[in-house]
Amino acid sequence: MPMPMPMPMPVRRARAAVSAILFAHGVNL
Repeated sequence: MPMPMPMPMPVRRARAAVSAILFAHGVNL
């Protein structure tokens, strides 16, 4: 789900964090 980010810099970190969280949730579930 794409979220509007004010700065283009933390986009990579945000995407990485979201993907990691989703991966962790998938593993936990």
